[in-house]
Amino acid sequence: TALPSPVDYQLDYSAVAVACAQGFSGGVRVLDFSTAAPFDRPEMVVVRPGGEVRFSGDFQWVEAPGRMLSEALERDLSADTEFPLVFGPAAPVAVPLALTGRVFRFAWERQGKNSQGVLKVEVSLLEAGPPLRVLFHRVYELRSPPRAGSGSSLFAAGMSALAGRFSLELRRDLCAAASREKK
Repeated sequence: TALPSPVDYQLDYSAVAVACAQGFSGGVRVLDFSTAAPFDRPEMVVVRPGGEVRFSGDFQWVEAPGRMLSEALERDLSADTEFPLVFGPAAPVAVPLALTGRVFRFAWERQGKNSQGVLKVEVSLLEAGPPLRVLFHRVYELRSPPRAGSGSSLFAAGMSALAGRFSLELRRDLCAAASREKK
């Protein structure tokens, strides 16, 4: 008999719009975020007390976390006004700005009978040079409220909510950075 196929999850949240009074003047390319090991795989990662890392054999993300987050940001930024144009990494067009990042943690952490999602991402907005200029840089570290249980659907829902919070905070920060840049 054939083994059952793994169940794939994707980030699923409704983005809250950010009304940005003063956005950046140029378009932005959202590059695929890199992801630190051991979170650089599509398998869901559970971190147990003491730092023990477990990969799920049955449940995984549709893509590695860095790519999922950058694709979600591309979608969310396209609906906002921080940038007049938003492109993905492969769009054959020159734009003056690039949004890049690195995911350091994308896990479901267990503490006793409770579990919580943990997301840590470093993001930079760069202006093409020469010289290359960093317009914005920040590390985001978010945790979901602890919940009883540890199932994959709970993990997917928790990480989706964290991704939505991350996107909202980042887009608000980019809007504030655009206002500072114009002064």
